[in-house]
Amino acid sequence: MLTYPASIPLSTRSLTRLTELIRDRRRALGAGWRNRRAEPKSGFATDSKIRHPDYPFKAA
Repeated sequence: MLTYPASIPLSTRSLTRLTELIRDRRRALGAGWRNRRAEPKSGFATDSKIRHPDYPFKAA
């Protein structure tokens, strides 16, 4: 997590309260912040050269 210095002075009490509010909100949201309609891509770039290379594979 990145942190930045505050541009306005805040007391420790204010910061603690804000942290509690954010933490409670994130808990309430759970994993619901993600796009629920999103589905894994399939058939993406089927004609791409990387999927059908014209050079031999190098197996490790």
